Amino acid sequence: MGSPIGRHTLVKLFASVLRKQAHDYYLVTPAEKVRIKVEDAPFVVTLMSNESTELGQAIVFQDNLGHQFTLDDEHYLWVETDPDSAEPAPYVMVRDNMPALIHRNVFYQLVEQAEIVEHAGVQEFFVTSLGKRFSLGKIAI
Repeated sequence: MGSPIGRHTLVKLFASVLRKQAHDYYLVTPAEKVRIKVEDAPFVVTLMSNESTELGQAIVFQDNLGHQFTLDDEHYLWVETDPDSAEPAPYVMVRDNMPALIHRNVFYQLVEQAEIVEHAGVQEFFVTSLGKRFSLGKIAI
């Protein structure tokens, strides 16, 4: 009890019955509902690719379970600041109000393709997917 699940097939099984209610996570089956502790986010984005669509460039993520989804209004991105390290902690909404932490390597790929936009004297990194801009954060000067 209290340790991460190591077997990938077991992780996929539990992820299929994972639900979030308010700020708590549960494994829900027809027979029972068990609350579990999630340290940060239940999923991790491990890969990113760019695809051309009729709506423009699409950023496609893949999580640690192999699920792919496109950065869009439903799967939106936001960045929090880690209170201990002051480092950016980027997330994307995966499904059913459950986020994925974006792995550092993937975040660096996003920063590489970001555009800098200045507004009211503040510079900010943005990426665009399907014509919608998502902020990666303000640039500290």
